[in-house]
Order: sequence, then structure tokens, then C-alpha cells
Amino acid sequence: MIKTLSETERNQILNTLTDKQRSYIKDYIKRGKKTVFANHMAKDKGMVLPQDISDHEVEQVLDGWILDDYLDEGEQWKETKALKCECGRILRYQYVVRHLQTGEIRKFGINHFEEHTGLHPDLVHAIMKGFQTIDYELDEILHKIESNWNVDQVINRLSSREEIPDDIQAQLSLGLPLLDRQMKSLNRILNSIPFSPVPTEETEEQLQPTQVNMFGSEHGHRFDELSLISQNTIMSYLSDGVTSVRIICELMIRDHQVSKERYITGKPKIYPGICMFLDQQSSVYLKQHSLVDRKYSIE
Repeated sequence: MIKTLSETERNQILNTLTDKQRSYIKDYIKRGKKTVFANHMAKDKGMVLPQDISDHEVEQVLDGWILDDYLDEGEQWKETKALKCECGRILRYQYVVRHLQTGEIRKFGINHFEEHTGLHPDLVHAIMKGFQTIDYELDEILHKIESNWNVDQVINRLSSREEIPDDIQAQLSLGLPLLDRQMKSLNRILNSIPFSPVPTEETEEQLQPTQVNMFGSEHGHRFDELSLISQNTIMSYLSDGVTSVRIICELMIRDHQVSKERYITGKPKIYPGICMFLDQQSSVYLKQHSLVDRKYSIE
């Protein structure tokens, strides 16, 4: 178990890094907390969001509060007094939330999260627990930096054939250690079977191989929900900058255009059908793929 670092210990290790490394870690913490917040807000509405989606996609699928920004004033926060809670208290860390329907913006410290958002205490507790996990991940990275974690051992295992997630590529290129969960993900990639362009088998869902007819059935799971209207809707989402198939699924379920059935992992059962539809479109190309999600874009 990773020992929790004190604020002083964190600062000491961070001060040994290059400007680019510190900037990346700061952005990593911000992105991580924004993702945690969005995921719990989505879960509260019965949705399941994939990792690595854009702010634009988050705003498309949610309609309440989102975490707009997470600010860290640094070690001199008591002297600068730049960040404050709405109660007037000076802060080092400030959370900025925005309500998507009203446009209202609130700025506060972590202790006033529930008070200034009006979210249910159980939801706030889950969000706080997620934030804590991000802080633990920061400590894990800093511990590995302090213990001279060897980046070269990982890089030497890679070849140009593997498609490595952006976060792993970025950290390795900056000489930053990978988290244990990233190492597990990387090992799965290195040991995985070759990618199939047609998602007829979902290893992550532990499904058996199936033959899917876009206008027929997939062993009892019909994909004829993809009417001409639904197909046009999918293309309109792509035109509007939504690239994630998982987000397209959630939007179409929300608008009652397709079945809301899900696999045990939370992935919508309509997901393979939408992937196959997009694979057949000459104006669409596959940007990114994994067992969890695919991203497409219009050429």
C-alpha cells in the first residue's frame, strides 16, 4: 500500500522535476478530478462514461453540475491569497463548478462541496472518495520517482506495432513512472490478440463470437433500432464533435432512440451495432480503439 505523502513531502519531490513534468502532473490531477466528478454525475443518472472523453462530450451527455476547473495556487498560497472560497476563506486548492442549464458558477474549497452544489450527501461522499483516489495516484507516481523507477525497462518492451494509450505514451515520453493500473493495462495490450475491425467479439464483456446483421439480430439482441432516423442522429453527433461511441450510445439511450439494455460492465448492448454501422460509412474513419471504447471522426 502506498504511504500517503504530506504536503511538504509532495512539494519536495515535485521540486526535483522539470517544468514539463510538473505541468503534466498538475494537468493529470485536474483531468482526473474532472473525470471523477463527471463519472459520478453520470452514474447518478444511470449512465456509464468511458475514460478519455472530451469536455465537449461531457457537456453533451450531462445537464447539471460539472467540474469546470481545479486550481492549485502552489506553496505561496497564503501569501498570494489569490484563491478564495465563497465563504471568504483563503484556499490553496479551489474547485470551480458550473451548472450546464443555468450557467451558474461556484468557487469553493473541498469542505464546502455539498453546501454550494446542493448535491445529495451520498453523491458528494462518492465524489470525495474519487478525488482521494486521484491524490493517492499522485503519491504513487511521486513515490516511484523518489525510488528511481526505471522508465527504460518499459520502453524497451514496446514496439511500433502496439497502440499505446495517450496517457501512457505521454508519461513515458516525459520520463514519468506509470501507475500500477497503467502497467496492468499495458501488459494486457502487449499480450492481447490482434485487433479485429469488426466488433463481433467483446472480450471485455466475456461474450461469445457472434455474427451481427445491422438490420437483423445478434443472437436475440436486435439492432433494428438503428432506423434511418437513428443513423442520421449518429452522423449528426459525429458532425458536432462527439467521437466516442460510448457517448453516442448514452445520448441515444437518453433520447429513447435505442434500447437501454447493458452488459454486466455497463456497456450498452447497442454499442457493437453502432460500431458496425460507422465502419460501413465511407466518410467516417476510426481514430482510436480499445476494448472499452472506439472513437470515430468524419473525414
